[in-house]
Amino acid sequence: MEDYIKEIIEDASSTYGADFLQKITLKLNKVLKADYTYIAEADDAYEKADLVVWVARGELSDTFSYPLKDTPCSDVMCEKVACFPRGVASAFPEDEFLADLKIEGYIGTAIRDSKGRVMGLIAALYERDISDEQALISGLFQVFSGRIAAELERARFETSLEDLNETLEAQVHSRTRELTTTLANLQAAQQQLVESEKMAALGRLVTGVAHEVNTPLGIAITAHSFMEKQFGDFRRQVEAQQLTIEDMDKYCDSTRESLRLQAFNLNHAKDLIDSFKRTAADQHVLEEETINLREYYADVISTLSAMLNTKRIRLQLDIPTDLTVRTLPGVHAQVLSNLIENSARHGFDATDADNRILITGFSREDGSVQIDYSDNGKGLNAESREKIFEPFYTTARSEGGTGLGMSIVYNLIVQSLKGQIELLPGDSGVSFCYRFSSFQG
Repeated sequence: MEDYIKEIIEDASSTYGADFLQKITLKLNKVLKADYTYIAEADDAYEKADLVVWVARGELSDTFSYPLKDTPCSDVMCEKVACFPRGVASAFPEDEFLADLKIEGYIGTAIRDSKGRVMGLIAALYERDISDEQALISGLFQVFSGRIAAELERARFETSLEDLNETLEAQVHSRTRELTTTLANLQAAQQQLVESEKMAALGRLVTGVAHEVNTPLGIAITAHSFMEKQFGDFRRQVEAQQLTIEDMDKYCDSTRESLRLQAFNLNHAKDLIDSFKRTAADQHVLEEETINLREYYADVISTLSAMLNTKRIRLQLDIPTDLTVRTLPGVHAQVLSNLIENSARHGFDATDADNRILITGFSREDGSVQIDYSDNGKGLNAESREKIFEPFYTTARSEGGTGLGMSIVYNLIVQSLKGQIELLPGDSGVSFCYRFSSFQG
């Protein structure tokens, strides 16, 4: 199964949105030798499913909607996996769709959002018996269902954010006619947008972490499935009194390696989740705490690895291992996330071969701490350099940018950390320098 996972990841991992969903459905259809494969979203009442991608006999086809009642898909809404290796059309006689396509085997896996709620499913349909293949199909679906869910949820989130932006822009334009109330209304709208941007950043963080955690969990599941099969073979040999010393040695060796692989990847997934929990909680509970700055920055960066990998960005962190400060950790998490996201969105293309970010930190003679942040991306034009910290200024409005990212960074450093930040001169890339002092505790 590992070869199949690698093949699918190599083909679809660098894509996002509709392109990713189409590519991964096509690849799963090919790898699993399915007659039909699809991804669907369910309505809130789980009465209807809308196909997002429909692959029929290896080709993308027009999507459609269908009722979930009296179909094997309704079982997926209640269970994690629904599997009918044969006779599925007979088991659901009311489902004319299965009869028309002459479907014999069916496997469907629920797709859950970040809150654990079922939002849809991915399924494969076969015109043949798949009893010997159901473990492989189910395993691959469970490995990739998390990333698929993240993409569907991200699309929903971006749509809602675009709707919010359009609504707020309409409000701003209408209220500018009344000069006496414009200032108060604009300040209220700005604060609302700042909070929305913070939630948007957290949403993107959740999506990235879900993608990163999915890989080690998938490998661990694969290792478990392999051990389960090996144990079944071993037990049959014992019962048949056909077990040899050589068989025993092979079983022990394969089990030892599978357990090692499983333990390594489960621990890796746990470390990723722990980092996410710390940084996500810190961003909402701003309390003073003494932290090792290098270790904390490394935790934040680990939660952004999906974004960095997408744009092929190499990030170097150069902060002394013994630099500790009493500060607001959540503020640093928000600042660092916004700076890195700003570089990834505006400064780099995924096609570039040498995308780099460098973060250095050191203690100054006056007792304060200085952080230097720089990338080797596209850089800024004269207008952008002048307005970079202004609220609502963005060069990516058409892509859903709100223009609040760098404004939030400025306010967090100046108001929350009582520090200062400046954009450094340069002909290429972008460089920032911000300074803050340790709180008295």
